[in-house]
Amino acid sequence: MSELKTLLRESKAYLWAALLIFGTGVVLGYVFDEVFEKAITPFIEELENIARELADNPNPVNMMWVIFKNNVLAAITMIVVGVFLVFVPIFSLLMNGLAVGYVLVHSALGDEVSPLRMFIFGILPHGLLELPAIFVAGGMGMFLGFRLLGWLFGPGQLLSHLFGNTRSDVGTFWREQTVPVLKQRVRGLARLTLILILVLFVAAVIESFITPLLIHLFVLGV
Repeated sequence: MSELKTLLRESKAYLWAALLIFGTGVVLGYVFDEVFEKAITPFIEELENIARELADNPNPVNMMWVIFKNNVLAAITMIVVGVFLVFVPIFSLLMNGLAVGYVLVHSALGDEVSPLRMFIFGILPHGLLELPAIFVAGGMGMFLGFRLLGWLFGPGQLLSHLFGNTRSDVGTFWREQTVPVLKQRVRGLARLTLILILVLFVAAVIESFITPLLIHLFVLGV
């Protein structure tokens, strides 16, 4: 577990940045929903496609599987793609935040449903697990992406000689500076990924079996 603790400690600033980016998206999507409506249309359409998929087989087990599958895919994509394209998790966190804000402000059915009640009972129960998992995945993608750029272009790193800096020969650089860190990162990331999958599974169970009940009881008053 020491590799995981080290990974989380080193990436802490990026995890907080992920939370800030997502939170900024939520506020912007809520306050300026009409401005960003066109930008988040693809995300809303994706949500509608998921809703249609669930409508075809509306039992809670199927709902749990669809939600779990999509969340795990999104989390792993932000981590893996973020390593090579660091802007991807940044963009994904912002757009998902915009979508959440937009959905909240448009969740009111006339004056019958308040966005606050929808957030408390419709998002918060499973979101307490799901959202931190997404923040961690997005933050980790940013962390690994910027670390790769540092490994390539930082002082004394792989390509630093192209910019007038010096480093050890490639063999020594790889054996002494790269392989030990790479092994530590891979072990920590493997443990983190397993934890994220478990957390997203529990969140999907809550969203499929508990959240609908809470919405009926406390939001719709059914």
